[in-house]
Amino acid sequence: MIKTEIKTLDNGLTLVMCQDKSRHSVYAEIITKFGGMTKDYIKDGQEYHLMDGIAHLLEHALIDGATEGNLLDYYSKNYVTFNGFTTKNETSFFIDVVKDFNSHLEKLLKAINTPSFTEETLEVTKQPIYDEIRKHDDKRFRNFNEAYDEMLLKNTNYKNNLGTIEDIRNIPYEEVRRCHELFYQPKNQMLIISGNFDIEEITELVNNVYNSFNKEYEEFTYIKLNEEKTFEEKERTIIDNNEEEMVNITYKVDISDIKPHDSLLLSFYIWYFLRFNFDDTSVLFQEMLDKKYSIFSIDTQISKIEDYLYIDIASYTKEKDYFITRVNEIINNRGYINSEKFELLKKRGLVTQIMKEENCNEVLKLLVGNITDHNYYEPDTIEDINSLNIEEYKNMIESLDFSNYFVIVQKKED
Repeated sequence: MIKTEIKTLDNGLTLVMCQDKSRHSVYAEIITKFGGMTKDYIKDGQEYHLMDGIAHLLEHALIDGATEGNLLDYYSKNYVTFNGFTTKNETSFFIDVVKDFNSHLEKLLKAINTPSFTEETLEVTKQPIYDEIRKHDDKRFRNFNEAYDEMLLKNTNYKNNLGTIEDIRNIPYEEVRRCHELFYQPKNQMLIISGNFDIEEITELVNNVYNSFNKEYEEFTYIKLNEEKTFEEKERTIIDNNEEEMVNITYKVDISDIKPHDSLLLSFYIWYFLRFNFDDTSVLFQEMLDKKYSIFSIDTQISKIEDYLYIDIASYTKEKDYFITRVNEIINNRGYINSEKFELLKKRGLVTQIMKEENCNEVLKLLVGNITDHNYYEPDTIEDINSLNIEEYKNMIESLDFSNYFVIVQKKED
């Protein structure tokens, strides 16, 4: 039987647990709200501005500079799956353990929160990052991704999570240490655990480990992105002879006034909206096949940054004007779903939900996603999906403003 529990410890740490005694392994992940886009903050009335790549550099420094040696080596020798990764918004470290979970979790928490890297070891850590940056320049869609980030965040001094070689070379040890001391505080962290463990025992262990750090909370404030409500640049064409020709439309939708649970429901409704209008059974996709404008599926993606949803709709096609016109027609007319299709998608969602509720890792993902994306501290439930109705769907979709968008056209040289 799966049991879930969310606790906020006295030190401010959010502890999200999903217990399943039928499993043999335990997964744990410590998440810190310090990612590639965390560039600007205020402390003691003073503004600080960071270089690209510092969060990712700190991730590597924590792995390389643990008290008992490199964490990858330590966990590998103990047959524990381990890794760390940095996104735009956070840095995470995880372990997947079959036995001796308590001791391996304690090791992880201490290594991440009380590192021993030095100025000398940090310079050693920088060396493989230079190679990672060089490899990144060879990745597919690099030109598109660079253009996308530049247009998405016009006023924000952010290029990517890795930074440039010059950025990394010029980041001083003192600044990396300061970032750790400030951002790696329990109030700025979330610890998530799923699998076969004892909730009370682990809660006590986590409390004791954090209390042993004896750290006082330092106040700071993230500076919100200084972005306009509307995109400054509306269209850009990039030439890339190594990639297929493509058109991407990105909509920026203000959801600042939506309450947490309504935000959760909206995520279902937007998914329905996109599936109905742009999946392989949609009218638009069939049109493009019939006209031989594309043979590939229309791709849709949703992301959230601060108070905005960013909805991407893209197709590998040379027919730029046709695709932009048709997508905007559908968006502006809201492409209202019929009752039959709505109920079909709802049934499909119920089946998916039932399957997820039988897997503690999936339940954990739902919980964490709801906390980070919707500020909603409950998992999705069958009752949530059963409550969905077509009138509410129409009202929510109708309330969204899709007038703000930009277009990226990727093409080859003529």
